[in-house]
Amino acid sequence: AEFTQALQCELLMEAVLERVVSAVPTISDEAARAWYVDHPRQFLRPERRRVRHILITINEELIDNRLLVARRRIESLRNQLLMAPMRFAELAERHSECPSALHGGEIGWVEAGQLYPELDAALFRLPEGQMSTILSSPMGFHLLICCGIQEAAPVPMEEALPRIIAAHHERAKSQLQKQWLTWLQQQEWVEPT
Repeated sequence: AEFTQALQCELLMEAVLERVVSAVPTISDEAARAWYVDHPRQFLRPERRRVRHILITINEELIDNRLLVARRRIESLRNQLLMAPMRFAELAERHSECPSALHGGEIGWVEAGQLYPELDAALFRLPEGQMSTILSSPMGFHLLICCGIQEAAPVPMEEALPRIIAAHHERAKSQLQKQWLTWLQQQEWVEPT
């Protein structure tokens, strides 16, 4: 019963706050364009790299995944790939212990900071088309191949405009809700008789 009452109060409060801001206008396209031009650093897309990867996990309870055996397995894969790099997807499908193996080791496009630091550092130093040395992370041993590089670039204005408009609208709604709540707290309420 207490939970139901609390939920009803919460939903009622949300409905009231939405009603309070229902008339908040959205900014015009012209104002959004001006914001885009005046704040260019907010609209930079960071460098991204398309990556495939092979993972051999370390697990001392499994014979094939004990540290030394896992190391030999990843070394063997790297040697095969040095002679035939075009087989990366095939070998990832057959040997990688990562869910990405189902897609030939394809992780996709990543930005700096999305992978383990050890992998991130290596990937963002690799030239396109090159394979990493054997890398170690808490998951195990990895091989990475950099399949593509998208340099850092500005987000196109037409792509940024809907986000600018939505962000300004949410900010205006939030400010109005805070003002209304402050006003409400300052009111003196008289109990009905």
